[in-house]
Amino acid sequence: MTMWMAVVKSGPKGTIKTKPNQDSSKCTPRPNRKGLSLWFAGEENIMFLGSVQTRVDEKGRLKLPADVKRELEEGQKFFITSEDGRWAQLYPIKEWERKMSWVMKMKPSHPARLKFENATRLYGLETEMDGQGRVLLPQRLRTKARLMNEDVTIVGKLLKPKEPGYPGILEVINDADYVAEVEAAPITNEDRMAMSEFED
Repeated sequence: MTMWMAVVKSGPKGTIKTKPNQDSSKCTPRPNRKGLSLWFAGEENIMFLGSVQTRVDEKGRLKLPADVKRELEEGQKFFITSEDGRWAQLYPIKEWERKMSWVMKMKPSHPARLKFENATRLYGLETEMDGQGRVLLPQRLRTKARLMNEDVTIVGKLLKPKEPGYPGILEVINDADYVAEVEAAPITNEDRMAMSEFED
């Protein structure tokens, strides 16, 4: 799986990258590589997909996968935060602004809004991607989530039904914690039945 690309079709020979409304049958497959990708769920409708393992350097910087870096401009802004200190959540600044737009619709005194604002301020930091594709993780967060001197996993997450230009966010978690969480709560037949109700 390619770390970052628009995917509309995949197969044994690789993935196919197309532009909106382009006939995928006329495209050349691109070899699959393990990692993070983007895929089209409709015209101009992309999201992060998959996961990749990496490490945070001694200065607290997370290096984004090379294919991700190639699709972003140097100086790309992120708001990095967490709601609980377990995961680092990397919001492209446009995604963060969208999230805050609906948070601001809640009354300032609403308990949920207060909790959200307090947590995301506590762990939050606005940062820019440097020329080598690195972003600085907030010190408090990387300590709380045990992201320093440990293997970490970067995963893609979709926040809500897609809109053009909103790919979702990246989440970073201690790799051992992530594996333990997945193994502790495996997908069951009941889960599969529940999901099948939404199939076309």
